[in-house]
Amino acid sequence: MAIRKSSATLRPDLTQTVYEYDMEKLKDRYLCRKLFPIFKSATKTGEYPVFTQEVLHQPVNLDRNPTGGYNRIDAELESRTYGTRDRGQEFALDDEEANQYATYLDFLEAMGKVIWDRILAAHDVLAEAVIDGATMTNASTAWATLATGSVMADVATGLDTLSDRCGKPKEDMILVLPKADYDYAKDNTLILDRIKYTNPGVSNTNMTGAILAGLFGCKEVIRANAIKNSAGKKGAVTMEQLWPTSSAYIVAPVESESASLRSPGLGRTILWTEDSPTFPVTETYGSDEVRAEILRLRANTSIQMQTDDIDLFVYGINTAGA
Repeated sequence: MAIRKSSATLRPDLTQTVYEYDMEKLKDRYLCRKLFPIFKSATKTGEYPVFTQEVLHQPVNLDRNPTGGYNRIDAELESRTYGTRDRGQEFALDDEEANQYATYLDFLEAMGKVIWDRILAAHDVLAEAVIDGATMTNASTAWATLATGSVMADVATGLDTLSDRCGKPKEDMILVLPKADYDYAKDNTLILDRIKYTNPGVSNTNMTGAILAGLFGCKEVIRANAIKNSAGKKGAVTMEQLWPTSSAYIVAPVESESASLRSPGLGRTILWTEDSPTFPVTETYGSDEVRAEILRLRANTSIQMQTDDIDLFVYGINTAGA
């Protein structure tokens, strides 16, 4: 498919800046890229496999048949069609605001980070909507009961159950904890009692997701900090957590962005590389309409869930209990 040419100037230097900002400042805030790793596609449209429990665990007969041929897997993967779309945000660069910075490049980098933050937040809204469809299992004891909350037992059960469903090891799984539930976990008496032997000097004040992940035996524990204004543009501002309280999620994503589309996992962010060789693409162009330079960040993407059964790759915990 031919790409419509643009007079905008590519700014790979700014792309690198926002990428480093992503890795350093936003890695524990926005989750979509971890739950739906990027798959770089050479085509704008195509097919992707849909996983079922039957296909993932179909036994394979490796013996050659009497005619000398080899047996093929009986259960074939179903497929769906994807089509990427160009999405992004842009910002009109005001000269008076730019003069407040030491250099114009400093101003561009600062505004690029603002735009990138908004784009990642929008991606997380899509990710949360998918994850929110998982079946929730009640905690044995409410996590808010810090002395006896069943955090360790519930997570252990969830990791084992999800591993049995999808076949992926718990070491590849991510535990997503909304802000309040993360605090319940790090303040849990049983967890603090355990880590005083494995991690001397660690308390609830300096507990990290990496320490919790080591305790649970999973790949990562992420504190989901994204927030949103639920009132919309014209209503009174109502800020709330994007990820709902009392809902912990264990997710089995694809292990890496370099994995093929046939690697099992929750889903992928498909990036059409002919139009978007990087994620994001950063551009600037002049606008006579507003008499200003415009900074734009964009990417030609499509976020796809690779199963019709969300519970195959997500285990939900209602941390409030029954």
